[in-house]
Amino acid sequence: MNLATLNSIALSSPVTVSIGLWPRASTLFVNFGSVLMALKGGAFLAIWHDIDPPQQEEYMEWHTREHMPERVSIPGFSLGKRLINHDLNTYQYGTIYCGDELEVFRSPAYLKRLNNPTKWTLRVQPAFRNFLRIACERLASSGFGEGGA
Repeated sequence: MNLATLNSIALSSPVTVSIGLWPRASTLFVNFGSVLMALKGGAFLAIWHDIDPPQQEEYMEWHTREHMPERVSIPGFSLGKRLINHDLNTYQYGTIYCGDELEVFRSPAYLKRLNNPTKWTLRVQPAFRNFLRIACERLASSGFGEGGA
């Protein structure tokens, strides 16, 4: 493989998420044990970050009750998955959003939500650390089902 970098985020066993970054595109593989999970759509948005420990409970409530439902209601978003591993030193939290195509992640509907955060979002945002967001075109997908725990 001609990968520029290979990042692997080990989650609660037996889940591993690997992102292979090529110079012009990225591909996401979600491995549940020995089963490689397929992704929906032609693109995905991968997000990694940490949360200030005193804010973790509110973050979980916000992410579950407001943020995730809001994002998957945007036209073109088809699925959202939250990933967590508190055994890591950094990037303990991850989110994968599947989209119909790459343009979904720069669409007017997405940018309107992104640039007009709710009051709850404004309260939670200062707790984010080491934030990394990357929109990727899905080049290939294999496996069965959507996975999840």
